[in-house]
Amino acid sequence: IANDKELVISDSRTLFNYMAPLLADLDHEEFWAIFLSTRGKVLGRQRISLGGQTHTQVDPRILFRNALECKAVSLMVAHNHPSGTIRASHEDKQLTRRLSEAGSLLEIKLLEHIIIGINPSGQADYFSFHDNGLI
Repeated sequence: IANDKELVISDSRTLFNYMAPLLADLDHEEFWAIFLSTRGKVLGRQRISLGGQTHTQVDPRILFRNALECKAVSLMVAHNHPSGTIRASHEDKQLTRRLSEAGSLLEIKLLEHIIIGINPSGQADYFSFHDNGLI
């Protein structure tokens, strides 16, 4: 688990700036979790899954085990779409809902989920579930 204890992440743009260097140019999907303190300080970040060109499997048990080990009170997640598109698929929406529900049972709030891709002009871009009312 990487550690960036002085960094505070409170919005989708900061999360994008933090995660895009890791995810924007990959040719396969990766799913990452960022574990946060009460004040939004990063307690750690960890790759939860590594997949193929079109999907990756996310096991909520692994994600929340790591959140509990970090003593996180909230978390944000990010994954990439190697195709470049930042549209949320039906599966992305289902996963976000499942993670949000699991988190509320454990009192670890899912604050954000972003999808990182490349826009038509060749620049890294993102879709925010929170900003679009999906969390």
